[in-house]
Amino acid sequence: MDGIKNEIIGSLADAGILVSPDALSEIMKTGNPSSIVGHVIAASISPKSGILRLDSDEIQKIILRNERKTVRNNDNFSIINDFFKSLGTKGDVEDFTAYMLSRYKKLSKLIFSVHDFHEYTRISDLVEDKKEQHVIGMVQDVVPLPNGNKILIVDDPTGILEIFIPADSDFAKEVFLKDEVIGIKGKYAVKQVKNRTHNSMYPSDIVRPALFKQKRNSAKNDIWALFISDIHLGSNTFLKKEWEYFISWLEGSFRFPDADSIREKLGYIIIVGDIVDGVGIYPGQEADLEIDDLREQHIILAEYLRRIPKNVKIIILPGNHDAVRGAEPQPPIPKRFQSLFPENCIFTTNPSYIDIEGVKVLAYHGRSMDEFIMQFDNINYERPILAMEEMIKRRHLAPSYGGKIPLAPEREDYLVMDNPMDIFVTGHVHTYDVKDYQGMLLINTSCWQGQTEYQKTNGIEPYPGIVTAVNLKEWKVKKIDFRNLV
Repeated sequence: MDGIKNEIIGSLADAGILVSPDALSEIMKTGNPSSIVGHVIAASISPKSGILRLDSDEIQKIILRNERKTVRNNDNFSIINDFFKSLGTKGDVEDFTAYMLSRYKKLSKLIFSVHDFHEYTRISDLVEDKKEQHVIGMVQDVVPLPNGNKILIVDDPTGILEIFIPADSDFAKEVFLKDEVIGIKGKYAVKQVKNRTHNSMYPSDIVRPALFKQKRNSAKNDIWALFISDIHLGSNTFLKKEWEYFISWLEGSFRFPDADSIREKLGYIIIVGDIVDGVGIYPGQEADLEIDDLREQHIILAEYLRRIPKNVKIIILPGNHDAVRGAEPQPPIPKRFQSLFPENCIFTTNPSYIDIEGVKVLAYHGRSMDEFIMQFDNINYERPILAMEEMIKRRHLAPSYGGKIPLAPEREDYLVMDNPMDIFVTGHVHTYDVKDYQGMLLINTSCWQGQTEYQKTNGIEPYPGIVTAVNLKEWKVKKIDFRNLV
């Protein structure tokens, strides 16, 4: 017993906290003194509490706060695309071929489902005819020509085809991305130019596997879900004060009159990646870290999440700063870190399709938005939802292979958006936006990190400290702002 007491006193002393003998006695009376110590340490980080010495009254308050976290099972929850066990690629030619063929087949089926393309022709079977024919191809390249014309080079498993797009056509202003899959309707012709044969098509229509307006599912229960991301705990720009207000509100020790009714009916929190800042993510990162030990970053975050009521399920995806491979799709955060977190935390892949009370959610950290911003003139870091719309049009989260975003050539392409969804949520860009689009709710989730040196250099202004709350039954959307709460 004395050993446990000494360990508790030592842990608190390391955190700069002194306890009276009565306070230590109260801690020892609980069934799980180590858990209470974790709550005490987390409370000492509070911008309001300023705890340095604890008496028995303070301990009793923390114990009472912890006892309010009663367990309520939420059985209406599942991970739809649990592909983690299937991940694993050698990165050889066979894997790459299988990956691209998987993408082609999946997106071809989606084009069939939303367009009249059932009688399509394989490229190798095209014949010169006055009639129009249908083909489905993957974009290999976009070749600009003089006078604003351009040629799309597309292929399917049987051959290659050139799609001629005049400057005055409806498709001339379209942005076509390498490796996206499109359907083309047009007339086929074979031409000889400088002793070279050109298999060409002149399109009357080009279609994508885009999702059209759909009826939104609703939960039967009156329940709320919160969407956040990009905590970056461990960074020297981590917004500790705002984060502490958020956690204190969740545990009930901080009142937020405009949002307290949401907390009372809260069932889920979805964290869309970058839960910690990581270590060695980019050259020179050590200068930007307040905590330079990866395990310690996870320990501190876990203690924060331990203060959230246990009836609330916390779904956690990885991001590009987390302790997983950089190439997408990403596996869940490793079990050696999962074990540090409370039992109501559920770790899943990036991306992940989730069924919450009958509501279908696609959660994706959103790293590919960096590439969309580079490829589209109208998309920037202040308007990330425009990038999400382009993903939906192409039914793919990261269409271009070999670009800025590393993609793993798995035997199946898990970045195809082939499941229906009511909510599409991303993070990564550290801004905030919400929009209704074709019957879906699109959310970009803000962050918990101030402006970094990289963002200053590139003129990016973050929009931190925002939580998006969604009522899954009535589809009410609430923006909860934890900034400037002094």
